[in-house]
Amino acid sequence: MAVDGRPMPETGAGVAIRRRAVITLASAALVVTVIGGTVLASTLGGAADPGPPAGSPSPIVTPPGTRLVGAGHAAIAVPVEWGTNKTYCGIPQQDTVVIDVAIIEACLSRRPRGVDSVDIWDGPPPSPDYNTDDATVIDGVPAERQKTICAPDFRGQPVCVGTIYLRSLGVGFMAASSTSRAEVDRILSRIRIVPGLVGVPGVDKIRTDEQGGAQATYVDVLDRAGLTAEIHTRTVPGSPAGYILDVSPPPGTMVRAGTVVTVTVVAEPRGPADEVDVGTNSVHWPEEVYHALTDAQIRAGATIRLEVGDQIWAYARGKRASTLAGELHGTSLAINDCKKCPNYPHSWIAVSRGKTKITLTITADSKPVVLGTVTVLVR
Repeated sequence: MAVDGRPMPETGAGVAIRRRAVITLASAALVVTVIGGTVLASTLGGAADPGPPAGSPSPIVTPPGTRLVGAGHAAIAVPVEWGTNKTYCGIPQQDTVVIDVAIIEACLSRRPRGVDSVDIWDGPPPSPDYNTDDATVIDGVPAERQKTICAPDFRGQPVCVGTIYLRSLGVGFMAASSTSRAEVDRILSRIRIVPGLVGVPGVDKIRTDEQGGAQATYVDVLDRAGLTAEIHTRTVPGSPAGYILDVSPPPGTMVRAGTVVTVTVVAEPRGPADEVDVGTNSVHWPEEVYHALTDAQIRAGATIRLEVGDQIWAYARGKRASTLAGELHGTSLAINDCKKCPNYPHSWIAVSRGKTKITLTITADSKPVVLGTVTVLVR
């Protein structure tokens, strides 16, 4: 059952799974590995900065029309028009960098023809199946090369995958292409070591694992990378204080030591109303058309139009969500007496034309706290 009370379809399309990596022949068939729950992880943020490699090479000049993206002091030049995390269920849908993604949804998805991508991860080899086929050196730093292998995806379309891992820096790059084997090798040829720059650490795994503790952990990660955190706060009802909402510059951006990274986090609650997130949903029969209202809309005083026979219900998450109640002011709505329904007793049926205002509250210290209102116009 969904949070808003709607039944969920019995498929795997909405199942969130934690990303874990594989650098094997099977990873060439990227869609298949996703269905099995195995895809490349881009954690970017766990380890301390190992520091620039000894013997700084000459300044890096990136090819025209490219930008650097990376972790630590390792980066790769990708075309400026490439997106970031332009994927569906872990599968790139257009040319993209995949970075700082801790969780994906498992579903049946395919990689379109002519799509190139590179996954970047920070840490040890992400799979026990990882192996080294060759050794090379990039800007004076030893690198491990897993050869490029092409294999069909679940629809029989060839996808080529190759990997370079910089063990001393703990950074890896996996290039994949549904264009050609040569394109994978060309992408990997643009990896560079940049001692004068450092990649903004990733945050997704931290906030996924730690929720409200994410702010302190990420500030420490930034400090160890030689970067400075500037904290901004934003009130988000129902979310834990300190949860990271945004990072700027975004993870993977190569910046100089001492750069200020703006970290926007959820503010401490100002009162009980900030500790809960509220919403409503409604359904029009027989077409089964749903219309939802968000927390922000309800707190601002929302209006919705229904027809006789339609249903509307309220739901909440966060502290005191179990005390959610709705008071009716009007006669066009009646309580839905389905006591087994997930949103009883704050679920209503439109029974006649007219206007009814729903005032949604929670209880704190034995007193009602108003969250917002929904004016329902029944026609």
